[in-house]
Amino acid sequence: MSQSQPITVHIMSEDEESSTANNVIPMPKATKQPKPRLLDTFRDHADQIMTCGTRAGQTAVRVKKLLDAGVSPKTVASHLSDNSSNGFKYSEDQVRGIEQVAIDSEKKVGVTKRATTALINDQKKNGGNK
Repeated sequence: MSQSQPITVHIMSEDEESSTANNVIPMPKATKQPKPRLLDTFRDHADQIMTCGTRAGQTAVRVKKLLDAGVSPKTVASHLSDNSSNGFKYSEDQVRGIEQVAIDSEKKVGVTKRATTALINDQKKNGGNK
């Protein structure tokens, strides 16, 4: 029986050149996180399968993030208007309102399930204006 001989392996990054191409296997660079572009694409696809409530919450959080980063309310309103699936036109004041909902939601739910049920039942019972 013959004895096995040890093999020496040199792992190199994609940008490293090999002087002995036949003996070296190039390996891609290791990354700890996916590229932001890929992660954003994944999140955009995930947005499509979320519930209306989840999408609305994400929208409010993203509006707040844009405003916190210094994007003008006018620009955010324009973006929301351009991307409205119902053709709504948003104003700067409405954008500030969305921001306020996001801020309030950091601490608690603005309208609880219990309050929602009670208000709907009261509306059905007593009627009133929409």
